Amino acid sequence: MAMLREYAETKKLLFQQKRRLAFVAADVSNAARLKVGEDKLVIEHAFAEYRKYVERVLTANNVWKLTWQGETVLCAFFTIDNAVRAAQQIVGELVWFNDGIHQLRYKFEVRCGVSVGDVVFPEDKRIEDLSDESLDLAIAMRNRAPSNSVWAAAEALAEVGDAAAFVRVDEPVSGQEVRAWRPAEEQPLEGLLASRGARPGRWPRPGPTRFRRCRRLAETGTRDRRPRWACRRAGGVPRRRRRRHRRASAAALTRRTLDPEIMDFSRHFS
Repeated sequence: MAMLREYAETKKLLFQQKRRLAFVAADVSNAARLKVGEDKLVIEHAFAEYRKYVERVLTANNVWKLTWQGETVLCAFFTIDNAVRAAQQIVGELVWFNDGIHQLRYKFEVRCGVSVGDVVFPEDKRIEDLSDESLDLAIAMRNRAPSNSVWAAAEALAEVGDAAAFVRVDEPVSGQEVRAWRPAEEQPLEGLLASRGARPGRWPRPGPTRFRRCRRLAETGTRDRRPRWACRRAGGVPRRRRRRHRRASAAALTRRTLDPEIMDFSRHFS
């Protein structure tokens, strides 16, 4: 009877500490590439600024607990709206972070996983000490998500006011239906081409010059070619035509020089 009483008291205590929490797991998907060939101080500064950037976003969205494991952050929120908004801001504001905040050659690429669940989580417990399927689901979605995207469980998005921007992912994660979000700047290049009326089927073979031109076409609708006047001189003759004129002038001069009537000076002195 004593054991049953102790079990009932423990269960009651755990039930009082049960909470409805949302979890966000985020990491830098290209962390290894960012560090290749870079100075140690530049790397240290870049990742320190990244940590400040992420913590600023999380604090603005009322994070409850967070912990860092290298470049990976795990955090818990009391509401799923705050968790989804924080994940979207971390990924969506990377354009600002990559524009002059750090000095690395490559840009930071981040992926996030968001889940929700009822967990027993005391105030004095750390996230890394928590063993729950909700947190494991967020980590699994983060590992499966592509760069610069947010994957969230459909169960979690059911509690979000506006989840229209999320699209369904064909493959489930840990048996859960998943939906994905990606910022507008990160949509596929074929989508950009289609939105501007171009034909993706006539995409040229990869090459540095052609790729830059087609990228320019996809982003601005122009082919990034030099204006016609850029290849002309003051005489108004294009470069190719100038070369042809020079060759024709040289040939004419040769013909005049080798002409027998011109080369025969004797008839002028006879």
